[in-house]
Amino acid sequence: MEFIEYTIGEIAKSIRTGTTPTKTNKNFFDGDILWVTPSDFKGQMILKEAEFTISKLAVDSRKAFLFNKDTVLITTIGEIGKVAINRFPIASNQQLTGVEVHQEIILPELFFYWLKLNKGLLEFKANKAIISILTNKHLRNIKIVFPKSLTDQQKIVSELNQLQDVIDLKVK
Repeated sequence: MEFIEYTIGEIAKSIRTGTTPTKTNKNFFDGDILWVTPSDFKGQMILKEAEFTISKLAVDSRKAFLFNKDTVLITTIGEIGKVAINRFPIASNQQLTGVEVHQEIILPELFFYWLKLNKGLLEFKANKAIISILTNKHLRNIKIVFPKSLTDQQKIVSELNQLQDVIDLKVK
């Protein structure tokens, strides 16, 4: 199995940090769009629900944006390194950063597992001021090593998915 090394910035189509619409405008909340926060990360791989929602008006007014399907979301403020993947467009607050990967280089699921395995590295790379913050600049520069072949990546993901299925059942 041949392995390759890239930085996260090199495998990313985009790296974006979520936003919080102004809470003074009640029309921005309680809509149909999931708006995830770190408290929605309970160990599951796929985010299917969130405590809060925002409205289409919040997105249309550019007070929030939607992460594309299959974006790997990472907590980057406070508790660093919780991860999940979205299977449909969602929004998040500023404590989450989404990395949309080039899927011809790395599978989102393999990147998810790499991040879980390397949570300590993410914490180490975070700025440790009053509250830990992993900036997009620091995140982009982290080097990762993974199998070059997407077939090999899929084999690894299949094995790890069996373990993740047990975790997901416990989350429910």
